[in-house]
Amino acid sequence: MTLDCDSTVVYALGIESTYLLTAEQMGVDSPFNTYARTGLPVGPICSPSKAAMEAALYPDTTYIEQNYLYFCSGDPEKKELVFSATLPEHEEAVATYRPMWEAYEAAQKANPSPTPAP
Repeated sequence: MTLDCDSTVVYALGIESTYLLTAEQMGVDSPFNTYARTGLPVGPICSPSKAAMEAALYPDTTYIEQNYLYFCSGDPEKKELVFSATLPEHEEAVATYRPMWEAYEAAQKANPSPTPAP
């Protein structure tokens, strides 16, 4: 199956992280595009933190017991993730949170953060 992971496409495009990718962006021809290619990308897209490596080595058994297979961003202000066990649950979560992502991105475009001086 494809992983359909936005962050690998963001990496492939070399753009700033976003909650909303366009269909054109998701179609980019790249070995990192997990919408177009099955399995894992050809290499890492970042260096994992110590906490991320520990989480991979010692996963939260609650998540394993729930059989979660999907996740999406939740409320952008809270920087949370929402986990789902089935594709219909995942699609419902995406439909629930998409308006929040759209509002957040519109607010970011309307009031961009100042770029720090080098």
